[in-house]
Amino acid sequence: MDNADYKKILLNSYLSISDSVAGLKEISYAKLIFFVLFLENREINIKELKTALISYTDIKNVSDEALVNGTTLLKSKGLIQIVDDKFYIITSERKKAEEQIKRSSEISSEILKKHFPRQISEKVLEAWFNDVNEKYFSSFADKLIEIYNKNGCLVLDAKEIINPIIDKFKLSSYRDDLLQGYNEFLLSKDKEEEEKIWNIMQSLLAARIITADISPDFLSLEKYNNSEIIIDTNILFAINSLAGGNGSDDSISSLGKIAKKIGAKFFITEETIEEYDVVCKRKKEEFILMWKNFPIEILRKASNKDPFFRSLISLGCENEEDVNRFFDSIEKIPTEINGSKINILKHNIDYDKQKDQVLYNEIRKAWAERHNNKDGKSDRVAIHDLIITKICRKYGLEKKIFALTLDLSLEALSLKWVNDKEDPIWRSLYSLVQVLAINGGGPDFNPNDMAPLVKIFIEQEDSDCGNDFDKRDLLRLSELSDKVRDLPNTTIISLLNRVHRANMLATGDPQSIKDIKLELDRSLVKTTSELSEKIAEKDKKIETLEEKLNITESKSIKIEKENILIKKIFWFSIRTIFKFGVSFLLFYILGNALFSQYNKDGITYEVLQNLVFIFSPAFFIFKDYVNTFKQN
Repeated sequence: MDNADYKKILLNSYLSISDSVAGLKEISYAKLIFFVLFLENREINIKELKTALISYTDIKNVSDEALVNGTTLLKSKGLIQIVDDKFYIITSERKKAEEQIKRSSEISSEILKKHFPRQISEKVLEAWFNDVNEKYFSSFADKLIEIYNKNGCLVLDAKEIINPIIDKFKLSSYRDDLLQGYNEFLLSKDKEEEEKIWNIMQSLLAARIITADISPDFLSLEKYNNSEIIIDTNILFAINSLAGGNGSDDSISSLGKIAKKIGAKFFITEETIEEYDVVCKRKKEEFILMWKNFPIEILRKASNKDPFFRSLISLGCENEEDVNRFFDSIEKIPTEINGSKINILKHNIDYDKQKDQVLYNEIRKAWAERHNNKDGKSDRVAIHDLIITKICRKYGLEKKIFALTLDLSLEALSLKWVNDKEDPIWRSLYSLVQVLAINGGGPDFNPNDMAPLVKIFIEQEDSDCGNDFDKRDLLRLSELSDKVRDLPNTTIISLLNRVHRANMLATGDPQSIKDIKLELDRSLVKTTSELSEKIAEKDKKIETLEEKLNITESKSIKIEKENILIKKIFWFSIRTIFKFGVSFLLFYILGNALFSQYNKDGITYEVLQNLVFIFSPAFFIFKDYVNTFKQN
């Protein structure tokens, strides 16, 4: 057996060991000892176990006390037996582990086929996948250790971790496919894939935690059992926004399930209720402004680290009305998390501007340093955090109470206030997830209950990291002009990237912004000028077309008039011929009588009367002519 075998066991097995009174390192040692015993597959004494553990894990020093505590814990859980001072895994537990490793390997094979290019050799791809998993999920553990050693904060950049391993295996030609495939794996909704992610995380966390220079019992699960958890505003928004306003998603549902099992209760303060309403209205205005000022194609290219942004894009919101409907759906504060009720905490603690000035400044400064923002938190938000801090300090003397947040600056600040034996007032959801991971989630926990929580790490990276323009840049560019939408998409993206770089490099000084504003104005002038030219061009084309149309219409009218005239002449001629025919008919009938009367008496009344009868059609012909041609 060698280290490669140990790594395979570590990445493909899940061992749930939870003990409310056991320390973090004690549980970690127990898990690693189990893996070593599994690999050795024989009865070994404490000395041999120590040598093997050092060999497999590269740990420089393992204390006998740690080994004794670890083996005692394994024995109490019914996982190993001790005979004649030698340790071995119980047969039934070995069989479970073997089946689990086999199934996990099969799942890995299915994942590789599902998410990654088939052109890559399966053996190479598997080796690459295992290395990435080890590095990526070890980073979670390393960051947790940094946090609780007060030396850092949780920031993960998947590309920064994965790219070197791609180069190591000479797979650069598949870089985009590998990055996309791994991201799909991390965010998969498939239960088996989620479970594998959780298993990898908790196993690697155990491997890292034993080397951490932290108190053995620091942040054990006992510190969460039957606790009262005050939920920060950002957690409330996560409950709604992570699921796109349709109720909590798997990640938050898992949190509710865990809370019920460890007997924890959720609370919110009246200040949080007020802040939720204010923030919700502000966010609504911000996102309506963004959806108004930018084409949807640009918004889809922006970083979606903000949970609201992520939800709006995933829901397919394309206009201001869609954004309005989304915020209308989340304006009501959730009253439970997967069956775990959210209670309202009544208190009589207020903000005293004079007495609380130091604490107030600390909270604002911590946020400003983390987010590279000289202004710090707003007055309202800082006071909200301050009141919750005072509540936890007051009631923490008599019961287990702490505040749960997504704000890592509060957790880092809270750690500065305590020593290694004290508990921080503010704890991030990220840290809670990892504490649950090392404890196997608690008694009777199924990995599927816990797995979705890992997505919190993957979906919520630090807002100051990354190369993509984000919500802040969209809002900043909107502030510079309300005519951004008039620009070509390529120009908008170029300007957004400039704003983003200015923010990342802390060059958001007046001159930097002035330069961006100048470029924006020039682009708008150029675009307006080009648009005016295009409009003038189109107007000229329209005039030409109108002239042609007028000529055509004129010809059409003339032809139509000629056709009407021809028709009139034709029908007038027909009517005239008919009337002349009538006149000849009358002459034929009255002619003899007319001539006889004229010869007998000359011009008489009867003669005139007969002439009128004969020539009466001529009168109707004249009248018809006038009526037919009077308009021509």
